[in-house]
Amino acid sequence: MVFDSSLRKVASALYVHLNTPRSLTALILMRYGEWDQLVSLRADPRNFIDTSIGAERFRKDAQASDFLRKSPLVPIKRDLEAAAVKTFHECENRCLITNQLLGLLDDAVIGEMPILGRMRHVVAHARKIIGRILGPVPETLDGGFGPGTSFELRGSTYTTLADKLWITPHTTPSCAPVFEHMFWPTLWGRTRLAEGLPLPTLCRGNRFTTVPKDCTKRRGICIEPLGNLFCQLAIGGYLKRRLSAVGIHVSPATEISDPIQRLTTRPPPEGQAIHRLTACQGSIDGSWATIDLSNASDTVAFELVRRLLPPDWFALLSSCRSPYTYLKGKWVRLEKFSSMGNGFTFELETLLFVALSAAVAKLIPGRDLFVYGDDILIPSAADRDVRAVLEAFGFEVNQEKSFSSGPFRESCGGDFFLGYNVRSCFATKDMDNSLQWIALHNELVRRWGHTLASRRCVDAIPLIYRVGVPRKLGHLGLWISRFLRTKVEDGCTYVRTVVNSPRPIPLDRWGDSFTVALAVLGVQSGGLVPRGAVNPKLGWYSIS
Repeated sequence: MVFDSSLRKVASALYVHLNTPRSLTALILMRYGEWDQLVSLRADPRNFIDTSIGAERFRKDAQASDFLRKSPLVPIKRDLEAAAVKTFHECENRCLITNQLLGLLDDAVIGEMPILGRMRHVVAHARKIIGRILGPVPETLDGGFGPGTSFELRGSTYTTLADKLWITPHTTPSCAPVFEHMFWPTLWGRTRLAEGLPLPTLCRGNRFTTVPKDCTKRRGICIEPLGNLFCQLAIGGYLKRRLSAVGIHVSPATEISDPIQRLTTRPPPEGQAIHRLTACQGSIDGSWATIDLSNASDTVAFELVRRLLPPDWFALLSSCRSPYTYLKGKWVRLEKFSSMGNGFTFELETLLFVALSAAVAKLIPGRDLFVYGDDILIPSAADRDVRAVLEAFGFEVNQEKSFSSGPFRESCGGDFFLGYNVRSCFATKDMDNSLQWIALHNELVRRWGHTLASRRCVDAIPLIYRVGVPRKLGHLGLWISRFLRTKVEDGCTYVRTVVNSPRPIPLDRWGDSFTVALAVLGVQSGGLVPRGAVNPKLGWYSIS
């Protein structure tokens, strides 16, 4: 694989602009093709002095280390797939040990082992916290479809919503009653029955696969059966609302387009923004600590969930999980409760970490405890106790990304050194279209100003798409005033932009059976756009 020449020019210009020993190292490694060493570079904030000068030096060294670390174009030589499979088995073994350890909590010898007595006390307290957060199991749940693929769609060219309605849904045996209770009253279920299409069928579990995390690692995920996923997303959505009620916001930010509704509706706070603001404050006065966990979702042991959740909630979640994973031609019985790919894993792990942290350190969620997945924010004084309890229940604290002292904190994509934003710009795309080059250019401008590196991005964009926009319009064009093109019509000023206008697949590809169901789900008559489709197109945007 040959490294993209345009991206090489951008990286070279950026390294020269940074002008530090670390950026010189990165430039030399790239020049001689030492890709594995290049993407392994790290800047440790603990090695920099606690001053504004130290913050700026760290920002430059971190940028030199990080720029290409997440690029899919870097031709490294490691077998990342094999490493991901190895990590899967290591996490399963870790969950097995946790399950066995938790099994000892009911043993008569617990009095001879003080640590088990302490763990039992934490479990009892955490169970009460979870019970108060969750309340009773709701009588009805609204299922849904995720943006990704499903177990049944292996090898399919597309994974659109219409494909998911057409495919015969699969469920695990334990999930079948829950799915059918939710499925048959829907237009989806009634249409399949009226058309004489195959009824839902059974499968043993999910399928293991990997997705890129960065150049040095692939993340293992499991693709769930569609029936299970439909139920899991319903549960995950309900858990989001219950967590939000106590100040733990894990829903993405939603923009309200209707101006009347915007005036009368107060959207919930955006969880990641709360984490970034709190981490920034912690980097200034040291009041907050950040904890990050390695492979968090893959180390949530089955026995831990059974002991922490109320019995009715455990029965519901356990019935909708996949008990087996198909890996390398074999079915593997899982020691973990659920993996990434399950529709409620993110919310469940958030709930567990909230309960365990609050139980051991007497914290109040939403006030002095914030959790977003495996990103945990707590008062610095509670850091030692929270780390200890997490490790006791089988989780591994990522020491490189967890901070309780010093001038640096990071959480939810925000990196702060003494309150300064030191987040790096990453080249994360495959750079095969103008929209990606525009976004990279603007991110470089945002962090480093108009430099030779940003000009090299412009060089990679065809002339027709070199249009400038005000910064408030985001990545609809380049943040360069000389490329700004405007027009005035009917007293309104418009600016030229570049938008993504992918070509939709006509709905008649799937026939007429599910047309009404697709319309109810919000699909336009013009067709369905495959996930990730890109087609740059010029447009006009009103700025008056």
